[in-house]
Amino acid sequence: MDEFSDFIPTGPGISISSGHRRLYLSEGRAVLYLEKVPYDGNRILEAIRLAGARPEAMSPGRWISLLRGKPTRISGCGRLLVLTETLSGYTVKYFK
Repeated sequence: MDEFSDFIPTGPGISISSGHRRLYLSEGRAVLYLEKVPYDGNRILEAIRLAGARPEAMSPGRWISLLRGKPTRISGCGRLLVLTETLSGYTVKYFK
């Protein structure tokens, strides 16, 4: 197994798309695809949890807003979140 297989969800899940970005969520794990290139989406879930929100309770509309790169307010979190690129992939950052 390669290192990517460690974060690919294997069970049934949901897929949320916006433009060339697609997020696949299953079993509490995530994979972000940008133009069919997979990235570890688990960092996104961890960052949302650290901000005080529950990613599993987010509506598809909120996910789409994040995937579009728009600052997004999520229930349970008093901060704006935005999807950002890092040196090792993608995460969500928040504003106070």
